[in-house]
Amino acid sequence: MDGLDGDEVLSLATQRAVLGGFWRPDQDELLAAYAADGWVDALARVWAERSPDEALALTAVLVPATRAGTTVVDAADRLLATDLLPPAGRRVVAEGRDDCRRALHAQDVDLHSDRPDPAVPRKGAAAR
Repeated sequence: MDGLDGDEVLSLATQRAVLGGFWRPDQDELLAAYAADGWVDALARVWAERSPDEALALTAVLVPATRAGTTVVDAADRLLATDLLPPAGRRVVAEGRDDCRRALHAQDVDLHSDRPDPAVPRKGAAAR
């Protein structure tokens, strides 16, 4: 992740903007390895090398909370079982993990629900 661990100096706002665009909806296969544990390694470096304010801001965009999957939850659990992060970083990781858990639960409920999909028009329903 250039700019995070390289010699290149980028402003915090630029780093956040770059990382904010990292998690693309159509790139699941490409980002799978990073979602599994690459972000954990990156967070450990960020908290070891950056100021607490910078590390906290970057943690919020490094945690793959939008990638609901058991690999993300498992990686977060492994990270939270260590002492690599201070309480503020642990809180952000725990919140991201909990977001993933809620999304996984919602997906499971949707998958096993007999309710019709609200996005699919019913027969005889007027188009809006």
